[in-house]
Amino acid sequence: MLLILLRRTLLSGDDQPECDVCQYPLTVKHIMIECVDLLDVRNIHFVVSSTKDLFENVASQNIVDFIKETLFISNFNICVLMLVTSFFIIAK
Repeated sequence: MLLILLRRTLLSGDDQPECDVCQYPLTVKHIMIECVDLLDVRNIHFVVSSTKDLFENVASQNIVDFIKETLFISNFNICVLMLVTSFFIIAK
């Protein structure tokens, strides 16, 4: 279901969602590596400098725990879950 919603957003030609805090495109890289608003939470679960490093060297449970925790931060919505979930599906 989430992958369908993401595809619908991407295929509709609508503007890519933006981070409420940074005003950058809401991408997996932004959420998992770059967003300054998530720095403290991210540092609890992992410290990496690239998505390659993240998905090659960080335990899956740490990534899942980070996603679960960030979903409770009001600045992030279902787009976070859609982007990360779709990335996991594509990466596998």
